[in-house]
Amino acid sequence: MGQELLSVFSTDSTPKTTEKETQTTLKNTTILLVEDNEINQEVSLALLGEMGVKTDLAQDGKEVIKLTEETVYDVILMDIQMPEMDGFETTKYIRNYVDKNKQTPIIAMSAHALSDIKEKAIEAGMNDYITKPIDMNVLQEKIENILTHTSSEIPIPETTLIFNKEAFLHGYYEKDVALKILTAFLQRFPRDLEKLHDLVNTEDWDALRHHTHTMKGATSNLGVEKLNLCSAFMEDAAKEHNSDRIKAESQRIDSLYAEAKKAIEEAISSNYFGQS
Repeated sequence: MGQELLSVFSTDSTPKTTEKETQTTLKNTTILLVEDNEINQEVSLALLGEMGVKTDLAQDGKEVIKLTEETVYDVILMDIQMPEMDGFETTKYIRNYVDKNKQTPIIAMSAHALSDIKEKAIEAGMNDYITKPIDMNVLQEKIENILTHTSSEIPIPETTLIFNKEAFLHGYYEKDVALKILTAFLQRFPRDLEKLHDLVNTEDWDALRHHTHTMKGATSNLGVEKLNLCSAFMEDAAKEHNSDRIKAESQRIDSLYAEAKKAIEEAISSNYFGQS
């Protein structure tokens, strides 16, 4: 049993808070644990109980859908590898069709730490990612971090970068071409922002959805990961006509563009992309 427990949760780290402090922090939190392995279920439920949270259990995608249609959860811990309907498919279904939990933060759980798995999790609509064996301190921090955000703003995973210049350059472009593309982006995107704010002010949600879809595509291959993800959040909010989320994401897009612009200009001025 000891080895099986270690396959799910790491017990090497010293707890950062006492059990009493943890229970106070997460008191009244309701979590849906999605796990198909019986031993993992037993261990997970016991340790989440020590954290002071109320936990429901789902063993597959169909059970997840049933429970999320009945109950609003604060956080969903989603195993990626499941039979029939995996974690990616289940998350996409929740985001598209389950009104009660469309905005519920979802943390992916997987034994694989590959970057493409993390990217697939984010693309599916998950908010964060944790690898197995799970360090309970890390999981607690992720849950607490997600719960500190307002319901009108979906947390952006900590692993997402403002400007991933290495991935941008390595994945697609020669340096001189990259420089031209980034320069054009800095010239064009302020106009995209101006149009976005006009559509928000006039509450033209359908036009806003189309516009943010275009913004999402325009930022998808430029390494501006946070801006791209926030554009996707904005598109979803416009699709739902969720004015609170739209206003929150609009402000966040402004802030993220300012940060991305600064990072890009610093990379250009340092001749990372060659002589400008």
